[in-house]
Amino acid sequence: MSETQPLLAVTKHQALRFFFERRRDVVEDDPPTNELLYNASVLARFATTSAASTTDFPPGPTSLHTVFDLYVLDRSQHADPEIMEAAGSQCLLLTGFFQDQLRWRHNVEWYGDLGANFYSSAAHFGRDRARR
Repeated sequence: MSETQPLLAVTKHQALRFFFERRRDVVEDDPPTNELLYNASVLARFATTSAASTTDFPPGPTSLHTVFDLYVLDRSQHADPEIMEAAGSQCLLLTGFFQDQLRWRHNVEWYGDLGANFYSSAAHFGRDRARR
C-alpha cells in the first residue's frame, strides 16, 4: 500500500466486486449476470461517492426529499437519459436498502414506482441499445 492511500480506502473496483459477490450470494433466484452487475455498480457507485461532492454526477442521495426536489419538481431534464438513469438509481438505492427506515416518513412504494418510471424514460430517450 502506498503512503498516499488512506488505511481504510476502498477503490471503486473493490466496492463493485464486494457488492457483486455479496448480492450473488444472497439472491435466491439466479438473475442474469448483467442485472446483478448493474445493481452492484449502483451500490458501488454510491458507496464510493460523497453526498457532499460538487463534482461527481450523480451526487450521492441524502434523502427522498432530495430526489423529489431534483427530479420531480424540476422536469427540465426529463428527456436526458443520463439524468433519468441517475434518478432511477437513487430511487433504487434509497427504497431498496433503506425502506424500513424511510417507510415511516415516505410512501416508499410510490418512490419505487417513480424510480421505475425514471428508468423507463432513460431507456426511451437513450441511444445505446444495450443499456435500454
